[in-house]
Amino acid sequence: MDSLLSAGALMVFLCVVSEGAAVKVCYFEQEPDHHGKLRWVMPGSHQERCSCAVILPGGVNAMAPNRHVEPYYTDQPMFTDDVEMIHDYFNCHYDEPKDCQELLDAGNTESGVYTIYLPNNQPEVLDVYCDMDGTTGWLVFQRRLNGSVNFTRNWSEYKRGFGNLPGEFWLGNEAVRLLTGQAESKWTIRVNLTDETGVKGSLTKSQFRVSGEFYNISVGTSGMGPIGK
Repeated sequence: MDSLLSAGALMVFLCVVSEGAAVKVCYFEQEPDHHGKLRWVMPGSHQERCSCAVILPGGVNAMAPNRHVEPYYTDQPMFTDDVEMIHDYFNCHYDEPKDCQELLDAGNTESGVYTIYLPNNQPEVLDVYCDMDGTTGWLVFQRRLNGSVNFTRNWSEYKRGFGNLPGEFWLGNEAVRLLTGQAESKWTIRVNLTDETGVKGSLTKSQFRVSGEFYNISVGTSGMGPIGK
């Protein structure tokens, strides 16, 4: 593996993405608000609205259904496929972005090093490399390109991470656990590999999670841990 990667390249990415269509279509429906006034409404959370790529007119509800999340009511709906206009409309400019997708949604379209905030109000911030790929912001947690960084390391080094974010690096077992270890997290992992002849391969899997003291990996319903040994 080491001799192969010294002549090839390996990149491993993470992203919070919704399963299903790559382009999310949202709808402004009409229904009575809490005061009985007929208004335009879009269900879902603020984060869900900020992931919309297209907004179209929807149907009419005779009464408001029961919802777990307060919807967005307005008298001035917008119908468009302009993502920047959608972000401005819903104020999708995150003061404390939690991942690369939120940074991309906020208008940061250039790949590079950014600072994100760890989930559940943890005090730490984390510098990460974001690969902005069109409509998806991927968080890179491993990159091997030219052998400039030695990846033969001990457990402690893999736990805290090593290397240089603009170049070759391992983000760190603990960082990946803090990002993905929550039960409600919906992370997708993507692995890009190029061998010494230039042949490229890619693998994408949903429901990626790293959890526990020994950093056990789970992908969907199957386990593959631990990592970094």
